Amino acid sequence: MTKEEKAKLFYKPINGHDELSAAEEAEMNAYCEDYKKFLDASKTERECVFSAIRLAEKRGFVEYRPGMAIQPGDKVYYNNRGKAIMLAVIGGSAIGMTSLVFYVLVYMAANLAVFGIISTVEQHSGGKVALADYNGFYRTNPKLALMMTLALFSLAGIPPFAGFFSKFFVFAAAFKGGFHLLVFIALVNTVVSLYYYLLVVKAMYITPNEEPIAPLRSDRYTRLSLALCMTGVLLLGVFSVVYDSINVFSFGL
Repeated sequence: MTKEEKAKLFYKPINGHDELSAAEEAEMNAYCEDYKKFLDASKTERECVFSAIRLAEKRGFVEYRPGMAIQPGDKVYYNNRGKAIMLAVIGGSAIGMTSLVFYVLVYMAANLAVFGIISTVEQHSGGKVALADYNGFYRTNPKLALMMTLALFSLAGIPPFAGFFSKFFVFAAAFKGGFHLLVFIALVNTVVSLYYYLLVVKAMYITPNEEPIAPLRSDRYTRLSLALCMTGVLLLGVFSVVYDSINVFSFGL
């Protein structure tokens, strides 16, 4: 190993970008500008979420954090980085606890599927992560496009996927607790979020692209993980045994 290779291998930058070339720095700045545009386009959705949070806190809801102890009668909400909010009332009948656990389970399966596909595409395509990069994705990677679509539909709450039932149970728990306005705002936010999910679907299936992402071949562990996530997305809402089992467990809390 040459001195130059050693120097580069053990180099400890003071600033994370001080080794970038002018072209790489320009590409990084362009990506940041695109991301800011994305955030601006998402403004309406975030405002719905923060408005719901303010109303929830006025009604006694507290933010749920990992490891937080939850007891019957507690009212909690979970803020997913300003993009979505989950409300749950932990009642003595266990419907709140059951809805909360079931929602988190379904949400985890769908999110892992989406970000698993995004990560796979990024690793095998030289770092492509922009929405425009997915134009025509179905032509070259139909299986991944289908899995992405199913996971997005679940996150949007479209029946018969598990996301629809998880949202329904959470909304039912909040409605039963008397938080009718909060449920209405959450429903509006669900409709707004559907628009952004459909943008991805439109890019993959409808928007033309002369040079779509080349066919990908992921490793078997990634394929197994995606298969498990898809099983959760498709079956958690169909087989009531999962919800019933959570309900039985919640009754004892």
